[in-house]
Order: sequence, then C-alpha cells, then structure tokens
Amino acid sequence: MTEYLDDMGRVVMVSQGIGEMWFSCRVKKSKALQRVKSKYLPERSTAEEAQDDLNRYAKRMGWQQITKVRGKSPKRKDINLQGLERCGFGGLKKR
Repeated sequence: MTEYLDDMGRVVMVSQGIGEMWFSCRVKKSKALQRVKSKYLPERSTAEEAQDDLNRYAKRMGWQQITKVRGKSPKRKDINLQGLERCGFGGLKKR
C-alpha cells in the first residue's frame, strides 16, 4: 500500500476499519488512526478501491508519496521534508 505525507506532515494511508470496510486515515503522534473524511475518500469494500481513491486525492492535493523500504514505513526524521516548513503544533506546511 502507498502512503502519503499530507500538508501538515502527517502520514495518510489506507486501513481496514471494523468489519469489512476500508478507508483512508491519518496516523496521529500517538500511533492512533483518524479517518480522513472527504467526499472523495468514501469507505470502500476493498483495499484496492480505497487505495485508488487515496492515490487520486493525494495527487490532487499535491501530497508527497512516502517510499517504504522492505515493507516498513520510514521514521519521520527520514522523510524528505524539502519544500515544507514548520507551523504550529509541530506540523508542517508547504513553503
């Protein structure tokens, strides 16, 4: 699965919810997942459909794709933050 870095520097990915549904979510600092609610990112019955929605949405939003090494997500310090600057609450925004 492809993961993205949003405008605030948070990881956005596809995850399975309770039951059979798949959705796009942000990974919070506490490692908890928070659903990204958008009419462009509805709950889907398969991971592939949810990933396709997220890929289109991320491209539209200009989010940076995160490259995984051997199936593991990179640590935040290893993510290329070029073109982003710090903003309030420890987040990041585009320059």
